[in-house]
Amino acid sequence: MKHRKSIIMSLLAVIIVAFLLPIHTAKADSFLPLNSDYFYAYDSIATAYGPWGANLFSGNDNNKQFERILPQDSQWRVYGYTMRSGIIYYWAGGDQWIQGDQVHVVVDNESDAILNCVSRFHRDTALVSWFGVHRSPATAINGEYDDYWGPDYWWVRDMTGAGSFKNQFIVYQDGSAYMIDNSWI
Repeated sequence: MKHRKSIIMSLLAVIIVAFLLPIHTAKADSFLPLNSDYFYAYDSIATAYGPWGANLFSGNDNNKQFERILPQDSQWRVYGYTMRSGIIYYWAGGDQWIQGDQVHVVVDNESDAILNCVSRFHRDTALVSWFGVHRSPATAINGEYDDYWGPDYWWVRDMTGAGSFKNQFIVYQDGSAYMIDNSWI
């Protein structure tokens, strides 16, 4: 009887601890140059932000078929992405693909911030040198922090040469991205 009670208590403790532990999803640590027709596993939430929403396709090849328009501000779970003909498409499961320049994904790290800029602003470009810096009071250096763009954002730059930027972007945690004037620096 004593052993039965201790086994039940141990089992109950393990179950409680298992429910209290957070579940983490893995995301890429750094953004890599995109190869056309290559699938990248990616777990996130995409929000349709286009003027009318976002295009949903069946298939992700040259024979893809338009299915419907996803409503503006609707959110969809995505499991990966690929680039076809210079356009990023997010995989929404099954054979459904969402046009990447009409959605943005939640930003948790540098790779997410860069992916939002690449999918929205850069069709048919050599996606080689991207750099992102997280700007928030928590990441301030020597107490210096510029909150001109808000309290928490990513500053993403498309590097083209030694010390020069081709384009610059401000990306917020909800995934919204804005191209900024290069004279800002």
